[in-house]
Amino acid sequence: MEATWEQIEALFEEALMHDKDERMVWLRAACVGRPAIFGEVESMLAAHAQPLGIETRLLTAVAPMLPNPLVGVQVGPFRLIELLGHGGMGSVWLARQADGVVDRQVAVKLVRLPHTAKEAGALRRRFEAERRILARLEHPGIVRLLEAGTATPVAGAGESYPYFAMDYVSGVPLTTYAEEHRLDAADRLRLFVQVCEAVHHAHQRLVVHRDLKPSNILVAEDADGRPQIKLLDFGIARLLEDESEGATIITEPGVRPMTRTYAAPEQIRGEPATTATDVYALGVVLYELLTGRHPLDAPSAAQLEQAILTQEPPRPSVVVTKPTQIEPHRLRGDLDAIVLTALRKEPEARYAAAEAFSADIRRHLDGLPVSARAPSAGYRLRAFVRRHKTGVALAGSAFLLLIAFTAALAVQQRTTARERDTAQATADFLEGLFGAANPYADERQDTLRARDLLARGVARARVELADEPLVRARLLHVIGRSFVRLGAHDEAEDPLTEAVALLRVEDDMPTLIGSLTELASVQDALSNYDRAEELGREAIALAEESGDWDQMAQAEQVLAETLLDTDRSAEAETLLRGSLARQRAVSADTTTAILEAQRLLAMALLNEGRLDEAEPLFRAARESLARRYGPDDAHSVGVLTPLTFLYLSVGRMAEAEEAGAQAVAILRDTQPGSRRLSQALSIYASVRRRQGQLDEAKALLDEALDIPEIRPGNQAILMGALASVLHEKGNLDDAIAAQRHAASLLQSDVAASINAATHAATLALSQTKLAGFLMEADRFQEAETLLLAALAEQNSGEASAHPGTPRVIAALVALYDEWGNLDEAALWRAQLDD
Repeated sequence: MEATWEQIEALFEEALMHDKDERMVWLRAACVGRPAIFGEVESMLAAHAQPLGIETRLLTAVAPMLPNPLVGVQVGPFRLIELLGHGGMGSVWLARQADGVVDRQVAVKLVRLPHTAKEAGALRRRFEAERRILARLEHPGIVRLLEAGTATPVAGAGESYPYFAMDYVSGVPLTTYAEEHRLDAADRLRLFVQVCEAVHHAHQRLVVHRDLKPSNILVAEDADGRPQIKLLDFGIARLLEDESEGATIITEPGVRPMTRTYAAPEQIRGEPATTATDVYALGVVLYELLTGRHPLDAPSAAQLEQAILTQEPPRPSVVVTKPTQIEPHRLRGDLDAIVLTALRKEPEARYAAAEAFSADIRRHLDGLPVSARAPSAGYRLRAFVRRHKTGVALAGSAFLLLIAFTAALAVQQRTTARERDTAQATADFLEGLFGAANPYADERQDTLRARDLLARGVARARVELADEPLVRARLLHVIGRSFVRLGAHDEAEDPLTEAVALLRVEDDMPTLIGSLTELASVQDALSNYDRAEELGREAIALAEESGDWDQMAQAEQVLAETLLDTDRSAEAETLLRGSLARQRAVSADTTTAILEAQRLLAMALLNEGRLDEAEPLFRAARESLARRYGPDDAHSVGVLTPLTFLYLSVGRMAEAEEAGAQAVAILRDTQPGSRRLSQALSIYASVRRRQGQLDEAKALLDEALDIPEIRPGNQAILMGALASVLHEKGNLDDAIAAQRHAASLLQSDVAASINAATHAATLALSQTKLAGFLMEADRFQEAETLLLAALAEQNSGEASAHPGTPRVIAALVALYDEWGNLDEAALWRAQLDD
């Protein structure tokens, strides 16, 4: 019997499932007694191996089967130009209609009928069915049927070809378009909604496609450059209403008209196709669109069929791969549930229709609860916060609450009875806390603050959850973490300390590691460096013991920050390089944790004066963060502020101004009142001062000084910078007052300093700077008294412990020279020389 295209394509597809070295052995065994089929599939495999696109390879392989060279011949009113594709029903051609009335390019589909009457009749019926199907579909997402008929393209050949002409679509497959344009998750979902709308239109007209796959879903751009979906190839579609009329598609025994990779379980079993069949295929397409891989992993066609029937696909967030550029956390929750609902084995358990599928995606995009997830109180509340995030109080509380709910509701993923009780108690508490606060009421938006809401949560947790220590610990962890995100480290300390104490008793190692890490970060911000290092090292040890590499990386980064803050940059560099090597060994992607480790490594290099090594790391991190989160997202601040300092240090003022202004703008919006904003304002003020913009520099420093600082030493730096600006503005008396205040703050901060030598040098610099201002005002006696007292203070201990001593002596020499007391100047100059 002559080979049919269904047989050839099925064998070709299955051969591709085998390794290259095994394909020909398998093919010979599969084609015993069928040399013609073996030859066709062999040629297709040879073409497949060529460096051409898949469609081109397929066409090259099947070209010898065409009865005549049809390029340039006339089919009805259309002249064939170029072969575009060849499938189970026939060939598709690019053609031009130029009949004096219309001049346009179209796609013409035609088929050469097989030699046997039985096969010819079956193929003609399929062709007529597709023509009838397309005639009833009128949707912008489905190619239009323009004309249909029968033609004899080669004069005298005696063979007729049924044909129909459709709109010609110059586009690329859906998944290819998404990767080429580096679309984020939201843009991919919006395109997929278009696909669902087109499929829904077909379903409303009782048409099931049965072969939905990326190559049948093209994306073309309209005149305005906006992507538009075009659904192709209804070649194996069926009309639901025809089933009652006994209409069937006749194929060879064992040949099923489908693409196995996208086939639903009922198709594998040979059962009738319904709208749920298309929903399953759409689920596979969405899985690939979001993760970059097929939901089921099988080495052969037979094993793939078995997997489709029995194996549950993993959650998309677990397997998302690098090509999609989508972070796993973007898929967790709603999208995991939506995709897996579409991929249920039982048709009745899937979405009832493509419209229901797309409705859930639209609800997710709008921040509404989706039907694929259990409608718990906590989930509904979280969705409500996400939907109204622009109106959830001031001071960044929307972002805060989203983090809080996401972290707290993670406990709902547990499966034991105890964990279910804990999760419900957590959700009930959050709903009570935030529901009672009613942060969305218009009349309260001018007074409600996120910190007040969280403080209320701490108080209520201690009372209402007194008998639920695990729930209370997790809530306090969430609230403390939320305070940290607001920059309120002093308010985060108590809830996190209590959470750690509770979790040391309760059985929840992941949350304990997370609380230790957060508390270490808080202690670092509060300048409690010894405690920060102790907590950080404990978190690292526990994470390593439990094999949680993500939490280990986070703890290492917090410890690295403490090492940087205590002038131990070389230790921080060693720690970070080891952390980066381990993370890259377990992840091929550039994760958020890897980006943060690279940023901190750049900080270590910057602190060591290795600016040429630090700058490319900062720039690469900045570009990666901008691609991932957007150029003005808060994640970029950790790079922008040190970049500003680096550019300032090397005199690249235009770049320093751009980076500094962006850092300040982001922090004013996301972390008002935080130490990070104070630091950014201070560095940016230095940039504007160097540019001669003294009034603006003073305004920036005044703003920074209005922020409550934890450590007097930080206030001293700001006050000293303000003194310099005032001096340059000619306000000498104000400059003296500001510098005197800076020196007194440094003297009060001695106990808080982790590095006595650095602190002594900084204090000496501040005192000699003040003495210089006093000398300029001819207040020599005051300057002398100040410097002698400073020298006595520094010499009260071991001289070697006070590197500021030579600076003070040099200032005394300058003072006596200026004052005219040359003998005294000579005595001090000799001591300086010694």
